[in-house]
Amino acid sequence: MAGNRNSGVMAAEPLYICRGAEHDLKFAAVEDSPWINQGASVNPIPGETLYITTEPEFGQYQPLLAEGGEWKLKCPAEGTDIDFNLQVQSEFTAVPYQFPFKLGDYRRKILNERDPISAPVVGDEVSAEIQVGSFYIEKELEGVDVEWYFDGKIVRTEPTTGSGWSKFDHVVTAEGEHTITAKVYSRYDDTTSEYTFTLNVYLERVRGMTGISLKVSKLLSSDLLDEADIFLDGTIIPADGVNFYAGRPKELSLRYKNGGYLSGVPLKLIMVPKTGLGPDDVLSDPPFLLDVPVHKWTVTGAEGKWGTFDLVASVDAGKAEIRTPALQLLGNIATELELRFNDKLRDPGEIFFQLRVVIRRWH
Repeated sequence: MAGNRNSGVMAAEPLYICRGAEHDLKFAAVEDSPWINQGASVNPIPGETLYITTEPEFGQYQPLLAEGGEWKLKCPAEGTDIDFNLQVQSEFTAVPYQFPFKLGDYRRKILNERDPISAPVVGDEVSAEIQVGSFYIEKELEGVDVEWYFDGKIVRTEPTTGSGWSKFDHVVTAEGEHTITAKVYSRYDDTTSEYTFTLNVYLERVRGMTGISLKVSKLLSSDLLDEADIFLDGTIIPADGVNFYAGRPKELSLRYKNGGYLSGVPLKLIMVPKTGLGPDDVLSDPPFLLDVPVHKWTVTGAEGKWGTFDLVASVDAGKAEIRTPALQLLGNIATELELRFNDKLRDPGEIFFQLRVVIRRWH
C-alpha cells in the first residue's frame, strides 16, 4: 500500500499500519520544490498521545534530499485499534502537512486449519475451520469476517471467535470432489488470504480397511500424480523445485484428483537425500515413514545444512508413490551474503513496506 499526498489535499485517507511491525515512511519532493535540502521532521499533533516511535525521533530534523527522506515507524505489539495523526514540518515557516493513521491488526493471516471429515456421504453435514491471526505477532483475532465458499460460490460470512476460529458447516448434496474455501481480507495491503479444503463425497459409507483396500485397488497407475497434486504452503510445486530455508517450516499437502480415491488412504512420507544431506537433516511432523490417513505434513530443514532432497508420499508398501521435483535446503543465508534495502543491512526474511508521500510546491 502506498500513500500519495499533495499539498492541496488535506482530507487524506488514513494510512493503515500494524501492531508489532516496523514500517518505512518516505517523503519525496517534486522537482524544483523549495523543500529540497531543507530540514524536515515528523511530529505528533500537539496535545495528542504518542502511540508509536520513529527513527529519526519525533522533532528531529533531517535534510529532505531530492530523492526523498525516510522515517521508520515502530509500532508496539500490544494495545487496541487506535486512530491518530502525524505531521511533517519544515524547519522554516511552511504550514505542516498532516496525515491520518490507523494502528491495529490490519494485516491478517491464516494460522491453522481444521479439515472436514475425510470421506463423507451425500446428506452428511461437514465442518471446516480456520484460525485467523495478526500477520506480525500471530495474535488470535476476534471478530474478523471470514468469507466461506463451496465449489467457488460464496455461501456466507462467519466472524472469528475470541480464539480466532471461524467455522463453516455445510450439508453436502452431491457425490464427487468438492472444495470449501475460506477467505480473509487484509485492509493493510488490500489483499486476501485464502485456504481451500478438498472434499470427496461418496454415495455410501466407506468402512474400515475393506473400503481403503477397495480405493487402493482402483488406482490407475503406480504414479500417484494420477491421483493427486502435491502442494507446498498451498501452492503447487513447480517443475524446477522449491527452496527450503533452514529452520523455516513448510506445509506439504495433497489435492486429490480422479474421483478422490486417495482420500483417507494411509500414506507415508519419505525424505530421499540427494546431495549434501543426511537422513536426519530434514524433519517432518507427522514423522517420516509413519502411515497417516490425513495427507498433510510440516517439513523443516535443520539449521546449518545445505543440499538437495526429494519428498516421496508412498502407499501400499511402495507400490504407488508421488515424488516432488528436486528440493533445495539453504542454510542461514545471512552468513553467506548481505541483503541491503535502502542502503541498510536487513534480515533476508524481512518483509519490506514503504509509503511514498509526494509533497508538491505551493503556488
